[in-house]
Order: sequence, then C-alpha cells, then structure tokens
Amino acid sequence: MSLSKISRRQSLQYSVATLVASGPLMKAFAYEGEPDQQVIVKTLEGELRGAKRGGMHIFKGVRYGESTGGKRRFHRAQPVQPWAGIRDALNYGDPCYQINPDWKAWVDDKNGSEDCLHLNIFAPASSGPENKKPVMVFFHGGGYTYGSGTVPVYRGVALAEQGGVVLVTVTHRIHLLGFLYLAGVSDVYKDDTNLGILDLVEALRWVHRNIANFGGDPENVTIFGESGGGGKVSAVLGTPEAKGLFHKAIVQSGSVNHLNSAEQATKNALRALERLGVEPSKVAAIENVPVEKFWEVHQSLTSGEDAVTFAPVVSATSIPYDLSSAEALALSSDVPMIIGSNAEESVVFITAVHEIPPASVDAAVEAIFPYLALGRPSDKESVHRLVGLYRDQDPEADMSTVAFKAGTDVMFAFDAYRQVTARVAAKAAPVYNYRFDQKEPMFGGNFAAHAAELLYLFGSLDVDEAWGEPGLPEARAKLYPGGEHYLLRDTLIEAWSSFAHSGQPSARMMPNWEPFTVDQNVTMLISSEGKLVKDIYDADAKAILSTLKTGLLN
Repeated sequence: MSLSKISRRQSLQYSVATLVASGPLMKAFAYEGEPDQQVIVKTLEGELRGAKRGGMHIFKGVRYGESTGGKRRFHRAQPVQPWAGIRDALNYGDPCYQINPDWKAWVDDKNGSEDCLHLNIFAPASSGPENKKPVMVFFHGGGYTYGSGTVPVYRGVALAEQGGVVLVTVTHRIHLLGFLYLAGVSDVYKDDTNLGILDLVEALRWVHRNIANFGGDPENVTIFGESGGGGKVSAVLGTPEAKGLFHKAIVQSGSVNHLNSAEQATKNALRALERLGVEPSKVAAIENVPVEKFWEVHQSLTSGEDAVTFAPVVSATSIPYDLSSAEALALSSDVPMIIGSNAEESVVFITAVHEIPPASVDAAVEAIFPYLALGRPSDKESVHRLVGLYRDQDPEADMSTVAFKAGTDVMFAFDAYRQVTARVAAKAAPVYNYRFDQKEPMFGGNFAAHAAELLYLFGSLDVDEAWGEPGLPEARAKLYPGGEHYLLRDTLIEAWSSFAHSGQPSARMMPNWEPFTVDQNVTMLISSEGKLVKDIYDADAKAILSTLKTGLLN
C-alpha cells in the first residue's frame, strides 16, 4: 500500500550508518540528582527557584492553582495566589490522590493528595525572552482515573532539549475528584462541571501568563496527550474557555468523539453520593468525606457488570457541545492537529485477562467484546464479523495477531480515524494521521502496544519494567542491534517538535508527511522503516466498524 510517489529522503541523505555514528543522537538523557546550579525565574505571582542541569532549566512542582481540598472540593480551580520571597520548584508535587496498580514506570512514588494542581517545566537553557521557543504542554494518560504529569516515563527531557521546545507536564484532578458531575444534583455546582478538564485550562492560563519568563512563546503552544491524555486534548478542543490558549494539538491513542450526557452523569453522581453516605439534599456534606473514600467508591462503581464511567460531560458551563458536533469542530477549526494510534494497542488489555493466542474466532471475540461493552450498548455480531474479516484477509496469521488487530480498531484506532475524517469534513486546519508500528519486546513477543511510543518521544528508552518485566532496555537493544530504536527516538522527537515549531511534522529519517484530505487519505506508519500509505481501512472493515460505538474512553 506504499505510495509510489512519496520520496524516501532518508535513503538518499541520511543513512543509518551515518546517524548511528553521530554521538549526540545516541546519548542518554538523565537529569535527576543534584543540580549544577540553581536558577531563579520571576513569574507574575512570585519568584521560583529551579535547577540547571546540563543544558536544561528544570522547575518541578510549580503550583498553577491552590489546593482543591475542603471547601474548594468540587469547585473550579482557584488560580495560584501571589507569594512573597522565593518559592522552591526543586521537587515534584503531589499527584491527585489515587492507589495506582500500574507498572512502576507509570506510577508516582506516593499516593498523593487534593493539593495536586502542579506542573513541571523543562526549558533549554538557551531559551529566554529574546529567544523564545515553542511550548509543548503534555496531558498525562491513565484514562480519567490514574496517573500524573511526573511519572518516570514522562520525566525525560530529550523532547525539550533535542526538539528545541519548552516542555510542560501537568497534574490535575482525576476520577471522582475531577469528574463527578454534581450540577444535576445542586445548583451550587452548576458552574463547576468537568473539573478535571477545567484544571487543564487553568494550567494553560498559567502558561499563557508566565511561560515567556522561562523562554517559551505563549503565542505558539501545542497541547498533546496520550490515552486518557489524548481524551483530555479532545475535550479541551471543545472547551470555549481554552480558545486562544493553545494553537496546535496532538492526540495519541485517545481520540474521543462523544461525551457523557448530563442525564447519565447525574444518575452516576447519585449512585456515588449514596455510597459516599451523602444525601443529595445535603450535598455540601461532601466536603467532609475523607479523600480516601472517593477512591474507594470510584473503584467500586467502575467495575463489575453494572459499571459506570466518570468522564467529561456535555455541560453548558464548560463543554457545551458533543465533540463530534459541528459547533465543537468549529471551535477548534483553526488548530492544526496530529492524530493517531499504535498498531497493536489492544495487546496490553487483552493479555491482561485472556489466554493468548485465542483458539478461534469466537474466542477472539470474547477477548475483545468486553472492551466495547463498558457501560454502553454494543453489537457482538459486528465484532464477530470484523474478526472473521481479518481472519479471511490473512488466513496464515495466528489468531492472536487477528485478535490484536481487531481489538485495536475497536478500542482506539477507528476512533482516531473518525476524529481525523470529521475534521477534514469540517474543513478544519490540516490534520496529520499516523500509526506507530515500532515493535517493543513484551508479553513474550514484540508489539507496538498502547503507550509504546511514549518511551521514544520522551527519550525514556532507559526506563525499565515499562510493561512489568525487567530487562526491557537490554531486550530492546537485542531486537535492534543496529541502534534503530535510538534513531526512531530522534525521528519521533524531530517530527513532534517540528510540528510545534511550524504546524507541519517532518523529520530527516521520515518521508514527506502530507496532511489527510478527502482525496488523499494518507497515514504515516512510524517505525524504523517508516512510510506513508493510503487507505488504511478497506471498505469492508470501514462498513463494519462504522456500525459500532468504538473506543475505550467514550
């Protein structure tokens, strides 16, 4: 399916041998430990003390909002208040309270608190008021339930240093604390909906006010996120208050096209209040519930046969339109975007609960179907047809390959395709579609699984146990003895950062990346052997997938 007219410039100008031999591209990026020296930066609210490490200025745990506990609980973030003297920004702040069972590369070393409105800044030391650099603001993954902006995978500064950008990672409210919809219970909360998303907007306001003092350009801000972070980017695109606070966007494996209804979200809230022991007529009592209880109730309501979701909601006071509506698309029509997913997203989810490989089409359907059926009507027969189609198209493939392909389309990839085509149909700014194909050693095989691209994008290839198994860097080096994984790291950083600079992704080791259009619906396959292809979905697959409400996040 490779487009014959696409020039493979890397084979003409940048051979693998040349790039492997170039020392700077092969170096590791390690910026923890004692700083070389301290750096003071003045913000509109007060002075911050950060660290200079190598060629980077790093500010950790920068408060963009006040604590959300007590009487601020379930209300909009209050902007950080001015302070006297110099405030340290040398240590990471708390994550939103959670008990995260994920692999250690994706987990903070503490459970956190409600004082969680912090961000981290990684700025090249060469940047400054006279040398402003593009700003990239990252929204973390973990669905709407887990994670923070400071987990080990996100701590790489390669993207900032090598890409010539100011990188900001953000922590905000999640699970019930960020997405319990109380506006349908009491008018007290009518202006306080989608708090987890409005926290991100508050962080963008802080960036707009202050990032120039760190060498960033407030008029050139790219928001990006993966998984739940991609869902948050999708939601911010439809949030009127965020208009003008960012200028480009990247959605990685988190395309969300629909939001919860206020009616359903109110029903979910009433169930949560009952388990919290709070009467709807006395909802203010929620301020006195221990923070641990919110986590316990969230976990109990989001598992089991009658599970519900706590996620962004259509709300007049925050996100007024469903994200697939003409109104929502018009709101961000001037925003260039990169949108995509990974080739085998579903391997992480399917292998967690099912034996692999499945023995039959029926077994593959049983492995995939639960991820389509989380809190919404589904069509099992359509999933069966999809698996059967992929089985017929590649009869030599083992059933696990078929299951992962179909599962990935159901969980992530087709929603990305829907988001891309909706923006093209709405005549929005250019949109670039990708699929990350680079294989990572995991689960006894090699897969381009969910979140695999982040280790490349953040220069975190030295992080071990990203998939719960030790020895990942060594296994990857064995899989790519020519250093191809380092080359792809540099290529991905170059592509994403070039988009932040100019609105068009490009890299020396990548073919010319054309935008997706009605006539030229092209997708960049990102790997050590990347290529641009046309029509990643044939008519039969598209017809089946179009009948399903796909996606994990909506």
